[in-house]
Amino acid sequence: MVRFKIKADASLLKTIAHTLSTIVDECRLEFHMDKLVIKATDPAHVAMITLELDSKLFHEYAIMDNQPGDVGIDIDKLKNVVREAEDHEIFRIQYDSDNDTYIRFSHDIFTDLMKPTDTAGMSRPKMPNLKLPGMFELEFSKMKKIIHTLTDFSDVIVFSFHCGEGLRISMYGPDEKISTISKAMIPKDLLINMEWSKKDKKGTEYTSIFPADYLRALFAKNERGMSGFFEGDHPLLETIHVQMGDDYPMIIGAESPGILLRYLIAPRIQSE
Repeated sequence: MVRFKIKADASLLKTIAHTLSTIVDECRLEFHMDKLVIKATDPAHVAMITLELDSKLFHEYAIMDNQPGDVGIDIDKLKNVVREAEDHEIFRIQYDSDNDTYIRFSHDIFTDLMKPTDTAGMSRPKMPNLKLPGMFELEFSKMKKIIHTLTDFSDVIVFSFHCGEGLRISMYGPDEKISTISKAMIPKDLLINMEWSKKDKKGTEYTSIFPADYLRALFAKNERGMSGFFEGDHPLLETIHVQMGDDYPMIIGAESPGILLRYLIAPRIQSE
């Protein structure tokens, strides 16, 4: 059972929907007393998202009867509901699982009714507690530009984190052979809070290969992707925090007092 009433900016709902749509078509929304939590993994188990939004990010956030609960939602339908709204418009969203067949979305003079999706078959993914050896922070805009410059004609993208040099991001050709077509180098001076756990740091690096389409969707150029959290007049987040290792998953994260975002992507292991 769950009963809730919330009010949220259209811009926030659009960003949530576009971020989740990079890996799933539907997911479970967990309504806690003080925050909204969303955890999702794609069907191929290549990528996973954890998103926590503090109740203070909403104009109203009320969980009735002090009873937390969850509801399933179709991401494409959510995108359709919020698509035509101006970013500054406020949506009023309410639902009572005991009495309502639909989730009610109201804004301006419009009302949309959306039937919740069945959560019975939905998993409750848990972000693995990985202690990856290489860590750094980077401006979101810089990573977004690199991803789209290098992945327009590539299926895979290679991240090499070198302690003495910085971050090198390379693109492979569509034949998947080890032949670099293009690359970008971010000197270590431009990386923030760079950390390295190998004892012998000199001349060593961590390298992993990732599927380009997942990162291209996450750092969307034409649609929001997760850009809405970092861009606009009042961005909720500023820099991204990256953790990686040799042939390990990469975790891309960001957080502020009101929001926590974690995105994990599994490496693509090349055959010998």
